[in-house]
Amino acid sequence: EAGSIGLPDGKVIMEITADSRGNIWMASGILFRYDTGTGGMHTYSFADSQPKMIVEDSMGTIWILDNAGYIYIYDRLNDTFTKQDLKEKIQVIEPISDGKLLIATESHDICTMDCISLSTKHILSIDKSKEIRCLCEGNKGEFWIGTDNGLFIKRETDTETGSAFHDRGTPASISADYITSIDKDRSGNMWIGTYYTGLNIVKN
Repeated sequence: EAGSIGLPDGKVIMEITADSRGNIWMASGILFRYDTGTGGMHTYSFADSQPKMIVEDSMGTIWILDNAGYIYIYDRLNDTFTKQDLKEKIQVIEPISDGKLLIATESHDICTMDCISLSTKHILSIDKSKEIRCLCEGNKGEFWIGTDNGLFIKRETDTETGSAFHDRGTPASISADYITSIDKDRSGNMWIGTYYTGLNIVKN
């Protein structure tokens, strides 16, 4: 059964995330938090920027990435967000295991970031001619990086980086080079969304 939860008319929802405490977070120019327990709606603004990505890390902390490349941490006790002072602007964030985030920086570096100390560890660099669209941690701890021109896979301890591109002569190749989204299911299969060319699966 569909129904409205009281968002203002004319709002376009660009991102939606359900957290482990029953809240639904929505990015639409400003940030909304809908409490499914009480039915209450809460709003948050970020100066002159807009929320772009909403993630929850493995410890239950909510992180916001805005469209200016800054990240914010949610303080549940005070119901506020605190801007984090990082050395570089961020393009993409993705929660991974061990209380860390996988991040793509403005300079196209892929790094892991400790959610407590905010210290980072460089994993690899992506050619600046490619737009980094999405990140995901694989079933065996490897990192999957989706760009507008190819899929890249890197283990933290390996020196080599794997890649996948569309090949018209190979039916089993990925359906397109423009990767829009990557996710992992409970069985460890990797699902890869592409731009106008469908969904791919890499089975565990």
